[in-house]
Amino acid sequence: MPAASQADYHRHQVASDSLYRQVCRESSHEWREAHPGYWKQYRQNHPWQAERNRQRQQRRDQKRRLLNLANNNLAVDLKHSAAEVWLFGPTARHLANNNLAVCQLLDFPCLTCADAAAVFPTTPLWGG
Repeated sequence: MPAASQADYHRHQVASDSLYRQVCRESSHEWREAHPGYWKQYRQNHPWQAERNRQRQQRRDQKRRLLNLANNNLAVDLKHSAAEVWLFGPTARHLANNNLAVCQLLDFPCLTCADAAAVFPTTPLWGG
């Protein structure tokens, strides 16, 4: 049986047969109990794989958050924008949670206008 059809058969059986699903679950559980340090050792011996998995998980998490945002958004047509949103101050964290725009948040807890001018020595937008 080719690998693709084996995988399809397995997915179908897991989805449709409760006894098969239970046997698979118990088999996995028994293997993990017999090899308790396998995954920790694997990640130590294959750091590039661990990093790759971490990056992929972050992308999946971000995609899930974006889909949840789109599902809970009042906007009808979401478009990609190259614009960046920068939120400053102690309340920025709360603004980002209630904002319809997706943004990367840099939180400077005690940043005042004078502090911002020192950190970002360009002409400030607020006219100072």
